[in-house]
Amino acid sequence: MKSKYSPNKYDESFKREAVRLVTEAGRSAVSVERDLLDVEMKSVYEHSQGRYGSVKITHELKKRGKKYGRNRVANRMRKMDIASKVKKKFKATTNSKHTYPVAPNLLNRNFTASAANEGGLVILPIS
Repeated sequence: MKSKYSPNKYDESFKREAVRLVTEAGRSAVSVERDLLDVEMKSVYEHSQGRYGSVKITHELKKRGKKYGRNRVANRMRKMDIASKVKKKFKATTNSKHTYPVAPNLLNRNFTASAANEGGLVILPIS
């Protein structure tokens, strides 16, 4: 799948975000790198409209030249509380080709009764 990102636009916004994170006081290199990963992951996740999981995000990051493992991406996704949207598959719930006996059609789709207790339906009075 070809990336739909414009390289120049992406690099400019990413560098801007990286500079902002590095200039914050008291940050370790590991935490800055983790935050940069979070920014990149969020960018890919939002571009996919929330459909990409850790495998596809990792693949997209590798296409961008970033080497992060799938487990690391999955852990960061859990920390960020993001998950892929999974489309439910269609499941047929009716089996019309069964060999079981079918109940007889007593009413013949005639749901009007001329008298009480006609058609096997019992109407009980409420007292």
